[in-house]
Amino acid sequence: MKDNTFLKLSLAWSLIGIFLLLLLAYFSEPQAIKISDMEQNVGRSVVIFGTVENARYGSTSFIDLSDETGNTTIILFAEPQNKTQAGETIGAKGKVQFYKNNFELIADEIRCVKC
Repeated sequence: MKDNTFLKLSLAWSLIGIFLLLLLAYFSEPQAIKISDMEQNVGRSVVIFGTVENARYGSTSFIDLSDETGNTTIILFAEPQNKTQAGETIGAKGKVQFYKNNFELIADEIRCVKC
């Protein structure tokens, strides 16, 4: 009888733990970094804020972004719903990648900050 109670109790705590981990993962946001910090964050999910210098849209979209520390290219493998123009401020969330001697962000999401 005690073994059955212990089994139910451990199962309940395991399910509570899994639920809390999923909740934490859903509400956690990646770290916001400057473009100059991309080298230390290769492979990590981050958020970068900056000014759009140039944007080319299509099935793969390329946005040249700059901040006070440098510039980079944001790549989005889709055409965004809201197309940004040069001079607008955006935030891009995605994974930092090193490709052809340049750091770039493979974006999951792009948000307009000041458009």
